[in-house]
Parts: sequence; structure tokens; C-alpha cells
Amino acid sequence: MIIVYVIDSFDEFSNETTIFASCSKKILEGMGHIVRVVSNTKLKGKEYFNLQNGKSKTMAKQKYYFAKPDKEVFRKAFEGADIVHFFYPSKAGKVAIKVAKEMGIPVTGSYYCLEHRLVYKRRFYKNINRIHCPSLIVANQLRNHGFKNIFHPIAIGVGKENQDLIQNYQIEEAVKRLEEMFNATLKDNKINNLEKDVAEKKYLKRLKQSKIGFLILKLFYLLLFPFGKLYAHLFGKLHIKGKKNLKSIKGGAIIISNHVHNFDAPINTCAVYPRLPVFTSQPANFEHKVYGLLIKMFGAIPTPVGLNQTKIFINEITKKVKNGRLVLIYPEGNLIYKNKDLQKFKKGAFYIAQNAMAPIVPARISFLEKKKKNGKIKKRVILNIGKPIYPNFAMTRKESIDNLMETSLAALESLKVEEYK
Repeated sequence: MIIVYVIDSFDEFSNETTIFASCSKKILEGMGHIVRVVSNTKLKGKEYFNLQNGKSKTMAKQKYYFAKPDKEVFRKAFEGADIVHFFYPSKAGKVAIKVAKEMGIPVTGSYYCLEHRLVYKRRFYKNINRIHCPSLIVANQLRNHGFKNIFHPIAIGVGKENQDLIQNYQIEEAVKRLEEMFNATLKDNKINNLEKDVAEKKYLKRLKQSKIGFLILKLFYLLLFPFGKLYAHLFGKLHIKGKKNLKSIKGGAIIISNHVHNFDAPINTCAVYPRLPVFTSQPANFEHKVYGLLIKMFGAIPTPVGLNQTKIFINEITKKVKNGRLVLIYPEGNLIYKNKDLQKFKKGAFYIAQNAMAPIVPARISFLEKKKKNGKIKKRVILNIGKPIYPNFAMTRKESIDNLMETSLAALESLKVEEYK
């Protein structure tokens, strides 16, 4: 892989940004990659592309020098590159992003800045899909400030719960996480190109919704769903537990639920209202005589058939989660009516959560019955919502997906309600 670093000051080791850039360059080269550097560095070599110093006396006192943008230097450095990585939202970076986009080269970024002037930085980072930041705390702060990116935190500290993973916080492991972000960006780019294929446009059209259509649906949902929610509580005997666990979710997330009833989606929606979740359903359900029309009305999207559709499905769902949507997925796949036990999970939901760097929210539906003294059966439906489960940023991509699935399975098992109270 040919990687280009765009960083104003590269060889002044006065801050963590330049130190990480220099160290990661050496490690990536040791892993077999080619790393070019565009900066105002005085270093010589075919991998260095030099820019002139800008004028900033304040930053110069801190031994950090902004670079003057030069489109010709950028084009020369980017020629034949697989990916361009930006370390700072400077003027040079702003111009370089435009050049990379013009050349059709995917881009990634790092966020090491302080929180001031966030509006300016958001304008810069809106052109970048995946961003590396130093910790989960920084990632959450950026989400709270309206950043709609996919964040790849590389934690600096090690909590007690991760002492057994302490070796994963070494610089070599941190660079492996950076390499995974680069590979994920290249996959995103390939799938975006796949979506342009005429053969896949019909399926892609079913995944996307027009802005007008979404606004009409949202208005319909906000006005009418409360009546359905009231009916579910009064006549369906629905009781929701753990709803407070949803309040901490400010951005997008994957809600996983056991699949035990034709109305699993409305049951789960009662917990997240007024947020409108994204529903997924098997293609055959769209043609069902009873609830097929309801599925279409609520903007559900069909699950994929075939490898190409799967790639497009994951890519589009990832975008929805990145933009703050809640997505409801049944990891069991098949519906078994009022099944009391969990079926074997499929990896799709957990792959998407890892791809979007978003939490999993487990929710389990239980159907309970209690015999009254007069012999009648009293029924109740319990929706029990668990705490969010986040991808483990100290693990490799594959390890994190497996860990998410195992942890989520255990969480759903613990959410089972067996006694009617």
C-alpha cells in the first residue's frame, strides 16, 4: 500500500502528533508499506515532498510550523497513492484534500486538536469518513459536537478491565489499528465504486430514501405512532425495562433483538420513540399479505442476497449509523414464534457495529403468562433493554467482532425474564 502523510510540521518532535507520525511511518514501512510525507520538513529523500513555511509566529514559538499549500507538490506526491492521511485541519490540508478528491484517492484523518474552533474543524473533517483519534473520550466529545464521522480510537491509557491487553497499547499495535483504518477506507472506496454498477443500482435504490419521503414518514411516525404505543401498553400488555440504557446513546447504534414475533419491530420501536429506527427485513416479508404493506410504509430495507448486495448493504447501513440512526437487526435471522431460547447468531450486526465503530444495544422480548385465581390466564410482554456494548478498540478487527458477538449473546441471555411479577 502506498500511503501519503500530509502534516505541516514533521521533524519537530514538540508534540504527540509529530511523534506519532514519525514513529508510525517507520513501523508501516517495516510492515511492507510505502509511506510518503508532504510537509515543510527539511529532510531529504524520494519519500519526502517539501512545502514552504507559512507565517504563524505564535505556533513557531511552540516549534510547530504551518506549511504553505502547493497543488503541484500535492499532485506529485499523490501520484499512484492508495490513500492520503491528514494529521491537522490546516490550510495546506484543506487544499490537499481537494486535490486528493480530484484525483479519486480515498482519504483518512487524525484528530489531535483541542476543542476550540470546532465549527471550522467540522468543515474540514466533513470531507473525511474515517478519523483516528487518541481515545474514546475524544471520539465521544466530537460526536456530542455534531461530528458525523467513523472514529477509530487508539487509547493512550489502560484501565483495570484491560490489563490483560496491555501489550495491545504499544506503538506497534497502535500502528496496526491505524493500518486497519486504512484498509477499511480502501474497502469503503471499492464498495462506493461497486454501487455505481448498473446491476446493483436497483438494490441500492431500495436501501436509500429520498429526503422528502423521509420527512413525510417521520411526520407520520411522530403523529400516529403514539397511538400504537398506547395500544401496545394497554391491550398488548407491553412493559419496557431498562429504557434508561438508551439515553446514553447520542449518536447511531445497532439494536439487536431476539426474533420471536411478527411485531418485533413495533415492540422495539416503542422503546426508542421519538427516534425513528431503520428496520431490516427479509425480502419475502415485503410481499406478505398482512404486514407487507406496514413494512414498506415504515421504510424498512431488505436484507441482501448474494455477495455484492451484502457489501452494499453493510456500507449503506454503516452510513446510516454514522449519521446518527438507530438500526434494528435480528442476529438470529429466522423467526421462531414465541421462542424462549436464543438461536445461533449470525455475524452481520456485529460486523456493521465494528465497521461503524458504534455500540450494540441488546434488547430481549419475553412472553409471560400467569394463571389467576379464577382460572383465567393473564399475559404480559416484556421488552428488557441492556447496557450498550462497544467495540473493543484494543483488539484487532476480527477479535473485536468475535468479542462483540460473544458479549452480546451473553447479554441477551441475561436479559431473559421468566417470572411474571
